[in-house]
Amino acid sequence: MPQQWLVPFKGRNHSGVYDLNFLWRSDSIYIMDNHKAALWCWIRHLSAKGKYDLFHVDRHTDTLSSQLDIWVQHLPDLWQVDLDTYLHRTYRSNGTDSPLMRFDNYLSIFLKMCPTLLDTCYFATHDEGDKPKFSNLGKKFIWDIPENLSFWLSKSNHPWIVNIDFDYFCCSKDDKFLQLLADEYVTDMFSTIADLLRQGKISVLTLCLSPEWCGGWPQAERLCSVACRVLGLKFALP
Repeated sequence: MPQQWLVPFKGRNHSGVYDLNFLWRSDSIYIMDNHKAALWCWIRHLSAKGKYDLFHVDRHTDTLSSQLDIWVQHLPDLWQVDLDTYLHRTYRSNGTDSPLMRFDNYLSIFLKMCPTLLDTCYFATHDEGDKPKFSNLGKKFIWDIPENLSFWLSKSNHPWIVNIDFDYFCCSKDDKFLQLLADEYVTDMFSTIADLLRQGKISVLTLCLSPEWCGGWPQAERLCSVACRVLGLKFALP
C-alpha cells in the first residue's frame, strides 16, 4: 500500500485540542495524534450519494455541540477543501479568531452536516463528552466487543467508517494514566478489523494516538505499534 506523510512529523509536542503534530496515510488507513483531521480523511473515501455506518471507539464521544451551529456556518465545502485549509480554518468568537476544527467537535459536525450518509452509528466510549445527536445510535460496551465486533460489522449492508482513539484502552488515576485493557484485547480488536479490511467491509480507518490521554507519547506509540503489527503497517514516528 502507498504510504504518505500528509502532515510531516513536527515532534513529540503537545497535541491538546487543536494541534496536529502529524498525519500519516497508507491507502485508506490514517494515523494522527489529534482526531481533528479524521473528518477530512473520511470524506476522501466517501461518496456524497452513498450510505455508510460508523463505529467510533474512543474514551470521548467527540461530539461537542456548544457552538455547533456557528461551526457549521463557517465550515468549508468538505468535498472540495484541501487539508491545509481544513486544518487552519478559523471563525470569529468573542472578538478573537478561534480554530474551527477541534479534537472534540469533528464528529458532531459530521453528524450535523452529513446525516443522510449514515445509517447506523455505534459508539464504544467511556461516556465522556456530549451525547451524540443521531437517531440510530447503538452503544457498545468494552466486554461485548471481542465476542461481537466481527458480527456487528459484517451484518451491515453498508461499508464502515471505523474511528479508533488509543485513549479508549486507557484510564486515569491520580492524574496518571494506566492501560485499562491488555495488549491481548488490542490485538484481538485489530485482528478483527484487519479481516474486515481484507473483506472490503471498511471504507476508511482512522487511528489517533492522543498522547495526553494515554500517559504520554511512549505509551500511545506502543499501543499504536501493537495495532500496526496486526494490520501489517510499517508505521513508526521518527
